[in-house]
Amino acid sequence: MLTFATQAPRASGDPRPDPAPESISKGGVIKRITLIVALLILASALLAGNPAQTAAAPGPQPRVSFAKAITSHSPVLYPNGLAAGDLNGDGFADIAVVSFDNSQLTWYGLGKGNGHFDHWSDKVPAVYEPSFVFFADVDGDGNLDAITTDFEPSFTVAFGDGKGHFPSYMRPNTGNTCPSVEVAVADVNGDGIPDIVGTCFADINGPGTVFVLLGEGNRKFQKVMHFSSGGQEPYGIVVGDLNQDGISRCDSSQQRFPKSKLREHCGAVGQG
Repeated sequence: MLTFATQAPRASGDPRPDPAPESISKGGVIKRITLIVALLILASALLAGNPAQTAAAPGPQPRVSFAKAITSHSPVLYPNGLAAGDLNGDGFADIAVVSFDNSQLTWYGLGKGNGHFDHWSDKVPAVYEPSFVFFADVDGDGNLDAITTDFEPSFTVAFGDGKGHFPSYMRPNTGNTCPSVEVAVADVNGDGIPDIVGTCFADINGPGTVFVLLGEGNRKFQKVMHFSSGGQEPYGIVVGDLNQDGISRCDSSQQRFPKSKLREHCGAVGQG
């Protein structure tokens, strides 16, 4: 708060001119400003040290740890592919394993909820010597289905019944020059129906490709479409919203899948 100093009128005959009726005392103002600043600094220090006014200091950060690994005997020789998901709706994760190093088909085991699996079965339609297995709800019925590939121009979709069984299947074609490697399932054209995208190794005359099968519902798909992957041996593929525009798909609004959009929303990992 600023205060003003007043002075009495000078005596008659004093040659000095009378000052203004009120003038600011510069020295007093400086002292008071200094005091105000000091009080503000003190208040800030007290506030910073008051736990009621400031957030509590963070305690020890949580440490991520895991229990001892649980190992189980694999039903296939040299397992190289694995998928996990709840196949029978009991709330426990189940797994499937595949191997292309022998003539076995896909094996899956039902989880017990304690890191162990039993009731192993190979009663799932699959390609011969599969190299990849993936769980996804392909037909939109709420049950997980099993997809397997084997470097052939097709792959197998075994439809789950939600009870741990796969009573039916289909083999979509990926094209004569498109041996399938891995697949992903997502709604890439925004119609609410799951679609399938995947990678193919290159043939002798061209680069590797990404194939797209647009779903029509009722376990039907449109004719396969192909796009260059940018490399000769694309292996893995993922689908997601990489630029946070709310669109997790690989196509343009015209469904022509230009290369710019395909690479914007899909990623293919290659070996060469």
